[in-house]
Amino acid sequence: VGSIVCYLIGITSVDPMRYGLLFERFLNPERVSMPDIDSDFHTEIRAKVIDYVKEKYGERAVCNILTKGTMAGKSAIRNVGRVTNIPDSIIDTVAGMIPSTPNARIADAPGLEEYCESNPVAKTLVEDAKLVEGVIVNYGMHAAGVIIADNGDVGKYVAMMYNDAKEQWVAQCDMGQAEADAGLLKMDFLGLNNLDIITDTLRRIK
Repeated sequence: VGSIVCYLIGITSVDPMRYGLLFERFLNPERVSMPDIDSDFHTEIRAKVIDYVKEKYGERAVCNILTKGTMAGKSAIRNVGRVTNIPDSIIDTVAGMIPSTPNARIADAPGLEEYCESNPVAKTLVEDAKLVEGVIVNYGMHAAGVIIADNGDVGKYVAMMYNDAKEQWVAQCDMGQAEADAGLLKMDFLGLNNLDIITDTLRRIK
């Protein structure tokens, strides 16, 4: 409801200007990408909404988005150390130097260079780990991201694959590639627990 565009085209009914709601998070000079659209639902409604969208635009016009899991700095150190028989004490020391923040890299570890200068085994471990850091180790499916193509078939823009377990089409590119390389817009259909609570409360009242 902080988006004035959503208010003007009737998606939301609250005027953010009237109530002083901030919408700088949607469009500001610091944001590097265009805003996308999030639609939030009771979790049991989400699947029905996606089915409706598929029925409206076509089965192959709607697809989920691939996610790529990469080997982070700590994981690279531990995995390489394990297969090269580096002592656990050195592995733990080096891994402990890497910050626990998301996407922390080996190069972000303070004091690591000095430690490696005094410990040739640690230096070898770090050099080997940097070779595999950032390598894709698994693939998944974006929890909420959905692409709706304007031509009835997302496959004409990007490669597709069929997820048998989920019975859903999935684009073989992540959301960044879908937007930057193929010009596709990611929409987020989110199932939120707080909306579950609100919906269940209303049902109980009724």
